Amino acid sequence: MFPIKPSPEQPVCIGVTGYFDFYFTKHFKRIIMKITFIIAVVALLSISAISATAQNNLSLHDESLRIHQGVASGQLTAFEAARLNTEKAMLREEAARYKANDGRIGPRERADLRRDNRRFSANICRQKHDRQRRF
Repeated sequence: MFPIKPSPEQPVCIGVTGYFDFYFTKHFKRIIMKITFIIAVVALLSISAISATAQNNLSLHDESLRIHQGVASGQLTAFEAARLNTEKAMLREEAARYKANDGRIGPRERADLRRDNRRFSANICRQKHDRQRRF
């Protein structure tokens, strides 16, 4: 086989077939980089969608622990704990309803859930420190 002489602007690639190896390697790297970029973008988008739901579940779980701790320490009465648990269940249903609409939680829905979670956390704090004691 006769070696193909590369042009002056292209680097010389040492290989069996000469120019073909350089051309194939150059374009193969571009294809791999494009595929890697697409995979990274898809992964980031899916993580952001998952994290909104996971964050909501995690904060509600933390609030559950606060309610149980309040009951155990006597800071919450049984009636207050029942009311707070009902409110927590309503927040979980709201998050499930938002997700059921189109399979994801949008920015406005996420903001609404965050506001509701902050309000719920403030309710727990208010109920724990209202000087009503379990006997």
